Amino acid sequence: MAARPSRGASLLRTSRMFSMPQPLRGSESGLGLHRQPKTATTAFPLHLSVTTPETSRSTGDWGFKRPLPLRQTTKSSTPFVRVKQVDSIEAITDYGSAAGHTLTLEKFHEMNMPVSAPVLRYEKQKEGKVSVFEESSDRTVSPASLDTNSKSRRWKFDGPWLAGLSEEEFARFLKKKVRSRRAEFRQFLHQRRADELSHAASQKAMDLGADQPPRLSPSDISDEQLSEYIRSLRADRGALYALITQFLDLAPIAAPQTSTNVWTNSLSETLPVVNPYAQGGPPICHPSAGLSYLRTSSFVENHPLYGPQKQHSPVLSRILSPQRGPESPKLGMGGFVTEVPPGTTSFFHRYRDYDAQSKVQGLASFDPTISGGASVYLVPQSAKVSWNGKVTVKVDEATAEAQLVKKELSGNAEIYGEKKRAPREDLGVRDMSGDRLLHPRRTSRRPYFGGKSVLGSSKSYGLER
Repeated sequence: MAARPSRGASLLRTSRMFSMPQPLRGSESGLGLHRQPKTATTAFPLHLSVTTPETSRSTGDWGFKRPLPLRQTTKSSTPFVRVKQVDSIEAITDYGSAAGHTLTLEKFHEMNMPVSAPVLRYEKQKEGKVSVFEESSDRTVSPASLDTNSKSRRWKFDGPWLAGLSEEEFARFLKKKVRSRRAEFRQFLHQRRADELSHAASQKAMDLGADQPPRLSPSDISDEQLSEYIRSLRADRGALYALITQFLDLAPIAAPQTSTNVWTNSLSETLPVVNPYAQGGPPICHPSAGLSYLRTSSFVENHPLYGPQKQHSPVLSRILSPQRGPESPKLGMGGFVTEVPPGTTSFFHRYRDYDAQSKVQGLASFDPTISGGASVYLVPQSAKVSWNGKVTVKVDEATAEAQLVKKELSGNAEIYGEKKRAPREDLGVRDMSGDRLLHPRRTSRRPYFGGKSVLGSSKSYGLER
C-alpha cells in the first residue's frame, strides 16, 4: 500500500510551478454529417504546449515522470508536445504534437496585429479601432463597485449567460446556484428599498429647502413594505431583471432590436449603453486570448534602404475558396481564414470599366494554371476573438510599392540592385565641356553636372554597391 504524500509534496503537486493546468473545454461540435472528428485540429488549443532545450531533448527529458521516446521527439523540427495524461492507467505518458497551434501563434506575432474589442451593431465605424486593453473595456470588477451610469464594458461575470444555456443547464443552475440564496436575496431587496426611499426623501427635502433626513437602514423596512415592493417589481419585468442580474452577476442579454428601432433611437440619441458581449456572450478567458499584447497598429515600419514605409509589411495569403455566387471568397493568412477587404478594391469591382489587369487572378473562379496555387498579398489590420474562440482577422489591400518591397526581402524580386537604364538624349542645354545642364522648360528635373546629381542620391548616402 503506497504511503500518502506529505503536505509539502501535495503543495508542490498542486502549484503552478510543478503542475500543468487543467485542459479547457472544447467548443460544441455539430450534429449529424457536420460532426467534427476527434483527430481534427481544434479551433483553439485545449492543452498546454510544452517544449524543452535541445540538450534535454536529446536524452528524452521533458520534465515529466518518464522520458519520451527519442525516435518521435528528436527527429521533429517542431519540438512542441501537449500532454493529455502524465501518468495514465497504462503507466505511459499520453502526449501528442502541439506544433499546429504553437506555429500559428508565432505567425500571429510576426504579423504585429493588435486584438480589438467587439463593438455594437450600430458602432461599426469603431470596429478594429478599440483595443481590448483599454480601461473602458478591460474590466473584471463587480457591478457594485461601479457607477450605475458608467459606460465601462466588463467581460467577466460570476453568473452564466442565460441566452446560451439549454433547458437542462438552466434547471441545474436554478437548483444549485439560485434556490439556496432566497434569504440573501430578501436582504438584498431590503437594502435596495431602503436606498430608494432614502433617495426619494432626500430629493423631496432638497426641493422644499428643508434639512436632509437621516438615511434609512434595511431594518427600517417592514415585511409589509417589502411585500408591496416585490408586487411592484413583478409588474415591472425590466426592473426585476435588472435587480436579479445585479444580485447574481449575470452576463448581460441584448434586447431584441429591429432596424427601425435602431434608426429611431439613433436620431433621438437615446441609444442605451449595452455591453457588446450581450450579443454573442462573454468570452471564457480574457478577450485578447493571449494572442497579442499590442494596443494599436499605429506604428511605422522603417526599411533599412527605403526608409519609413506607408504600409505595414504585407503577408502572402492563399486563396482557399473562390467566389461562389453570393458567398464571398475565403483567404488563408498565417493559419487563419479571412475574407476579402471591403470597398472598391482589386477584390471587388463596382464599375464595369475597371482595369482588368488589376484584378486578382484565381479569385472569381479556380484557376489550375497558376503555379503553386492562387495567392495574393494582404496587409493585416486587427483581429477579434469571439466568445467561442473564433479569431476574425481584418485585412486591407496591399499597395504595389509594398508588394515590391516585400518581394525583394523574400528574394523574389530585385529593385535596389537592378541596372539603371541609360538616360535618353534630350534637348537640354550643354555647357562648353559637354555636361548636360538643366533644360529651361523642364524645371522639375534635377540639374546634372558631370553625370552626378546635385541633390542627395543613393551614392551620396553610401548605399551604392
